[in-house]
Amino acid sequence: MTNDFITNFMVFWAIWILIPVMLDGTIALNHITFSWRMYWKLKRQRACEQEQVPVEGLPPVYQPKVSVVIPVHNSQDTLYNCLVSLAGQSYPLSRIEVMLVDNGSTDDSFNMFNQFLTKFPNMPVHWVRIPQTGKAKALNTGIFLGSSDILINLDSDTVLDKDVISEAVKALSNDEGISGATGAILIDSRQIEQNSWYLNLLQCCELFEYMEAFYIGRKYQAYHNTLFTLAGAFSCFNRQFLLKTFLYDSNSIAEDTKLTFELRRKNENKRVTFLENAKIFVEPISSMAKLYSQRVRWQRGELDVISSYMEYYQGSLFKLFKSFAARLLFIDHTMIFPRVVWTVLTPFLIFMGYPLQLIFFANLFVYFIYLFIDINYLLVSSLYVGKEYRDFLFSNGWKIIFLPLYRFVVFWFRAAGAIHAVTETAQWNVRNPVEETFVSLYKTKHAIWQWFKRSILARVTKERDSI
Repeated sequence: MTNDFITNFMVFWAIWILIPVMLDGTIALNHITFSWRMYWKLKRQRACEQEQVPVEGLPPVYQPKVSVVIPVHNSQDTLYNCLVSLAGQSYPLSRIEVMLVDNGSTDDSFNMFNQFLTKFPNMPVHWVRIPQTGKAKALNTGIFLGSSDILINLDSDTVLDKDVISEAVKALSNDEGISGATGAILIDSRQIEQNSWYLNLLQCCELFEYMEAFYIGRKYQAYHNTLFTLAGAFSCFNRQFLLKTFLYDSNSIAEDTKLTFELRRKNENKRVTFLENAKIFVEPISSMAKLYSQRVRWQRGELDVISSYMEYYQGSLFKLFKSFAARLLFIDHTMIFPRVVWTVLTPFLIFMGYPLQLIFFANLFVYFIYLFIDINYLLVSSLYVGKEYRDFLFSNGWKIIFLPLYRFVVFWFRAAGAIHAVTETAQWNVRNPVEETFVSLYKTKHAIWQWFKRSILARVTKERDSI
């Protein structure tokens, strides 16, 4: 066996296979072990609670008033169902006030509000219109108008499980160490597209991704008090801790992430957590272009927030590595670029003398590693959802074989978001990939044309001066 063969063998397996597998595999093994351990702990706890004999004469349950803030902007298609899910809460409706803050709607959102009031006249819902546009301004307005100590921010395109508000009140009332919390954001399986196989696969993969992200990722982060973002779709707060912050930043495209950082910084002895039994359902993504825009915005938003708080992690290497934000930046963002290099340079392995068959089976091996991880993630997270959701998973679970490919596409979208973060000003609306390609070609053509005109003008000027 020659030294060149040994060198090539080590380069191929160490760099192109072992590094990505070890990086993601170590994180996955840690998450899977933690998730199974927490599940069996929860199961034993519930068994002990069922064995306890109820005691008569217990004091009444504390039921504080709750303020729910919903920003409204052209929400006519979703607002009514959102309000109906609020009216169906197990928590007493008399203890819930809802603030609908309209920030520039031009559709029939107000008529949807009136239709709801006609059917639920006793529900305390208030409509407030503000002249400014922007979700952050609407949320801040509703927070100041709310009158209760527990605040819940909710997107108008969400549908709540019946126990969401009860779970939020239980968490914030029973534990004074919690400053804020988020629930389990899940894709509504009833809205998965059935007429298009392509869109069906895309939305099913998104559904799997959300389940794993919240019941694996957010649950793990909450346990270690490293929760990165209180989801904008649903967040709940203790008012006294929330008002120590500057509330939602209207200049940020990741206002929910920035508020989470600020909440943690202003309440250092408190923690933000995850409510696994508070299930909130959102619409599935409607196209690949929308998925692209969403992930680019998320990626660059996270980078913007981290960069704005880096001064709090400077001073020493120990302080930097101790920071969960710095660790996340390295694992979730910095490692994007080596993965881009690994992907782009893979075809060049052929020119380095590696057999095409070896390259193919090596990539197939990596695919099965990631598929094994996703299957374990899905098995654990499915234990926390209801029967209807599990029935959907039972019928469509085989589509998880496409999830590694879906993640690969999302990875490239996130890489584009990282590039956007350092090349363009932050904005909410991001063009789809096809449109961006044409815009880039137009800009390139325009730049070449401008260079050509300058060259011609410079030559004409030079010839004129020589005469």
